[in-house]
Amino acid sequence: MRANQNPFLETKPGQGFVRLVGTELLRFPERNAYGLVGVFGSREPNHDLDLIFYPSGDRPVGEYLIAHIEFLKRIKEVLRLQDSDLIPFSMLEVQDEVEYLSRRTPKDIFLHNLVFTDFTHITERVPFLGDVINSRLFETIHGSADSLKKGYGTSQDFYFFTLVNALVVLSNYPSKLLTKKQRHILGYVAEHTRGKFPLPRSNATVDENIATLQGALRHLDSLWVNSNLPK
Repeated sequence: MRANQNPFLETKPGQGFVRLVGTELLRFPERNAYGLVGVFGSREPNHDLDLIFYPSGDRPVGEYLIAHIEFLKRIKEVLRLQDSDLIPFSMLEVQDEVEYLSRRTPKDIFLHNLVFTDFTHITERVPFLGDVINSRLFETIHGSADSLKKGYGTSQDFYFFTLVNALVVLSNYPSKLLTKKQRHILGYVAEHTRGKFPLPRSNATVDENIATLQGALRHLDSLWVNSNLPK
């Protein structure tokens, strides 16, 4: 193994990290928020690792995303003990941006964080997912692909999906840019949902940015509850 290589990447590309995710899920109190966690793609760590996360539907969508934030934080903490880090990006469109701004090193795990909140958006973003899951390219880490047969739709799906973009709060952005981006995304959601949640202050820390994102997610949950729409 090269001296600068992440110990979680081992001989089979990325498989050590996949095992880490599985182990930490077993220890994670909110693991049942996930209906499916799986890995697919080339698993080539010098490029990125593709993991999909889909809800179980046993709690509001905002709570599911809050649990996901906490889980990624746990993974980051474990990797940092190994002089490494987790750098997630949510969409192909921002991959190069996140890689550049995070100052990713060869030791870091660059995670294509395919976290979805509803079936409509998962089929739009990954239209070939059905073929992948039924192939040898896909490995289930937690849950079952049967979860994908459930919709879990809410009246706030668009805004939940918008806030997935705010998960760069965990991507080691420069602090001023991170806060500006969070204020932009959260401000948009607040404006269009009459949100009464605070935005990050101009010199917010990462933890403060996470807290305001969680506040926005709880706000969207409250709109779903008050709408009385079927889940």
